[in-house]
Amino acid sequence: MAIVPFFFAGSLFPISALPSWLEAVARVVPLTHALALSRYGLDPQSGVQALHNIRAALSLGVIGLYALVAFRVAVRLFAKSGTS
Repeated sequence: MAIVPFFFAGSLFPISALPSWLEAVARVVPLTHALALSRYGLDPQSGVQALHNIRAALSLGVIGLYALVAFRVAVRLFAKSGTS
């Protein structure tokens, strides 16, 4: 089951090839943004650096937001399990 987000993240094919509703889902998956950051880091000779910087910053922000939410959920669950 863990391989499903890998396929939707655009790792094997562009997410623009997906149906529109599935493309919207793929844009929410944090792995999509992690792959985008990896691609931008591996392609230093891109001609559209400004666009890449904006997308890279957006992707980094999305990943940071997911990390913050996951951390807060983990702290709450850990605190609840410690009181029982």
